[in-house]
Amino acid sequence: MFKGKTGKIYHLRVNDLNHVWGSGNDKLTTEVIVQLDSEPKDEAFGFELRADDPNLPSRLSMLSVLRDAYINKLTVTLGFNIDQGKKCGHLKRIDLTQTP
Repeated sequence: MFKGKTGKIYHLRVNDLNHVWGSGNDKLTTEVIVQLDSEPKDEAFGFELRADDPNLPSRLSMLSVLRDAYINKLTVTLGFNIDQGKKCGHLKRIDLTQTP
């Protein structure tokens, strides 16, 4: 199911291949993990950065946007796919929100 959440990034992690976030059947195996200040601490969203992925250019751009939003404390809306009842989702879209 596709959902969206809005907040400021309080945790952004980029790591080597195949790092696991979460536990049991509610986990992500990704290179990028992000958490929002508006959500529970055990809720996270992420995506892979793999050389053979045709989506690599857009994912590198997403990482760049996440880094800028984190550094500048900007509000973001994350669009992600997540299974019912789970707390870890696969990030698909990032929207930046500018406040006056």
